[in-house]
Amino acid sequence: MQQRPYTDTLCSNATLSDFAKRIEVTGDETVSDTAISGEIGTSDGRCILLSFDLADRVDPSVLRRGLLTKAHNLIGAKAANALFPVTESVNNITMGSLAGQIGKSVD
Repeated sequence: MQQRPYTDTLCSNATLSDFAKRIEVTGDETVSDTAISGEIGTSDGRCILLSFDLADRVDPSVLRRGLLTKAHNLIGAKAANALFPVTESVNNITMGSLAGQIGKSVD
């Protein structure tokens, strides 16, 4: 799957716009404010269940790899690599705590 940062230019992307028209979002009081729970129905009739909670702890190696990939796409290799020492110190912390650490490192 190709990964691209979400930018304003994607707002005018016809394919993405057509896809967005097929999405239905509904609130569910049993799902926390930091979480999503859903399903994707495919054209061949399959149903793919998904869920994610930003408050869940993430394995540090998975988090580190994902953050560096995202940073490379959003801010370029030089700035992303400057964040690497911050991601090396990640040890089973929440995304919110990590965001605070990263903010301090690039000020």
